[in-house]
Amino acid sequence: MQIRRFDGKVAVVTGGSIGIGRAIVLRLAGEGAKVAFIDILEDAAQKVLGEIEAAGSEGYFEKVDIKDTEKVCRFAKNVEAKFGKIDVLVNSVGGETQGPKPFVSLTETEIDNTIAVNLKGHVMITQAIVPGMTKQKYGKIVTISSVIGHTGMADVAIYCACKAGIFGLSKTWARELAKYNINVNVVCPGPTLTEGLQQLKKANPEVYEAIRAGVPMGRMAEPEDIASGVAYLASDDASFITGQTLDINGGFVMP
Repeated sequence: MQIRRFDGKVAVVTGGSIGIGRAIVLRLAGEGAKVAFIDILEDAAQKVLGEIEAAGSEGYFEKVDIKDTEKVCRFAKNVEAKFGKIDVLVNSVGGETQGPKPFVSLTETEIDNTIAVNLKGHVMITQAIVPGMTKQKYGKIVTISSVIGHTGMADVAIYCACKAGIFGLSKTWARELAKYNINVNVVCPGPTLTEGLQQLKKANPEVYEAIRAGVPMGRMAEPEDIASGVAYLASDDASFITGQTLDINGGFVMP
């Protein structure tokens, strides 16, 4: 029997067209949620909408760049108008915007863009959605960080800083919002077989294998592994968990 922990719930996912975001969208929809999501990849999003419908749920998509605060806030209002509420927010969008590059050679524009995608965007959409959650005295917020938020990594300094910043940001939100029955947590993936890692496997199999060999459980994560953790924290099964980080990495890093 399929678990349906999100019947009657409305979820918002940022970056829901591919990879981990797509897996999260489909997991929540498969458990009964109506899911609204944003992305800049419109063709991929249309396929996801079809998959949501095939799962027996209802989806809603807008092409929105997370750096465009005005459109992000308008999207939040549109979701509330369409579905009447938002119960779950998953901040999944992210990515290294300027490619691997030594810290000292970064331009101010490159720094600003990376922060806008990986940290500021989370703040702005959360700020837009939280008032509705506080009014209904219910909400679940889950933000995706990264194992390198714990460890750091050469040549991706600002990305690492953003991923580490998610920890402090989410703990603060958890303290501020607990009185409204809003849970705030973080999921921290390790190496995951998204499109980027698939490309690395083809382009540089030796590097790929070295990463895989560093995972005690002997494999990379699938996007669905990450979605499982998100679904748990977004559900009422985790009603007394807030301000925490769930590391899903097969033992790759044990903070």
